[in-house]
Amino acid sequence: MDSSAYIQLAIWLVGVLVAGGAVLWLWNTTLPRVFPGRVRGLRYGEALRLMLLAWLLFGAGAFGLTFALGAGLW
Repeated sequence: MDSSAYIQLAIWLVGVLVAGGAVLWLWNTTLPRVFPGRVRGLRYGEALRLMLLAWLLFGAGAFGLTFALGAGLW
């Protein structure tokens, strides 16, 4: 792999980590208020697993990963 591939991989990884933080923040600020006592807050690892589950259920295209993994056309 050349250095540009490593840079793209690093950018993708940072994007996934930031998106996990966004899922964590959105879940913890919205759902416990909408459903008090029924829904608890998430931890960061749970937010990342929730993103992975959504990716598996709804397809990588929802997160733009289809293109990042080489399955689509730019």
